Amino acid sequence: MAFDFSNIDIRSLMLEMEDLAQIAGLRNFAKLGSELSISAKTQMLIDSKADSNATADIPVMTSAEFATKISDETGSGLVVFDTTPTLVTPILGVASGTSLSLSSGTTDLALLTLINTNADDTGSSLILKKLSSALTDNDYLGHIKWTGYNDAVSPEEITYGRIYVRSVDVSDGTEDGQMEFRVVVAGTERALLRIAGNNVTIGHGVAGVIHALQFDGEDHDGYLDWMGTLDYFRFEDDLLMYSTEKLMFLDTAIGIYSQANTFMDLFADGAIRIGDSSAGAPTNYANFANNGNLSFVGSSGFYPRRIRQTTIPANGTTDTQIDIGELLMWCDSDDSDKIYLVYNDATKGIVSIALA
Repeated sequence: MAFDFSNIDIRSLMLEMEDLAQIAGLRNFAKLGSELSISAKTQMLIDSKADSNATADIPVMTSAEFATKISDETGSGLVVFDTTPTLVTPILGVASGTSLSLSSGTTDLALLTLINTNADDTGSSLILKKLSSALTDNDYLGHIKWTGYNDAVSPEEITYGRIYVRSVDVSDGTEDGQMEFRVVVAGTERALLRIAGNNVTIGHGVAGVIHALQFDGEDHDGYLDWMGTLDYFRFEDDLLMYSTEKLMFLDTAIGIYSQANTFMDLFADGAIRIGDSSAGAPTNYANFANNGNLSFVGSSGFYPRRIRQTTIPANGTTDTQIDIGELLMWCDSDDSDKIYLVYNDATKGIVSIALA
């Protein structure tokens, strides 16, 4: 049987139908439409009334109470969203400290992706907050860690690496932070890299450990080692100063550099000493003054090259010849080892003086 209420007072009709719905045990007008055969125009009016009162028809309740009213659609949760739900500023967890866990047995999953599609120069953000009113210097603000099993008979979950951030100084206006990178070394977690202020620190202060900076090249690798107990750096490969820049010591007036690829220059505003001491002032040394003059101190001295053969050395650069500008001692093995001082002059040629 069809009812046409289009020509009567709709307000009165709504009140009557609301009472009718309550008597029938129905929750709202939408259910009423399936119980009565009504005209399309009247159905539209009923639908409009039903939409406006839909939320009012649900009693106030807590989220836990709400969950008890919803059936488990998949067998894995109380409230089920569709495959791509839109959550507007959700808050996951409560003040007592619950956690969110994503789990998967599939390769490269579980995966957390943050997507920003705004046409500007910024991107997505992941923020770890510690908003404590009692925050002090050197407090840890949060960390990201990576864990996995070891190969023990009963596998243990091991933290293999993590990144920490600390509030080194919380003074208003002069705040300082530190980022710390840790990895497990021989079963013990070590802080191998720390970034704080204007400083970068490499190493973890363990005795007897060599801290190495390795460069992985296509054809050759490079290594720079800090010998902690010996207090020096060790280069395990060649070091090339590929410019005319200087390698200086103590100040800019002392150093080493090369003006061209055929020269090496040592310079000092006092003198260059080459001697017998690796630390402190040498006792026996050759002294090159800042004007280029050479002198010898202590037991150091000038010892020219000595050649023993039957003929005077000829001009040349082999071990039996004398180079232009060279001064050497020649022992004439064909004349009772008579000694000659021989010099090869660029103009006069080779000249000699018999000594004994």
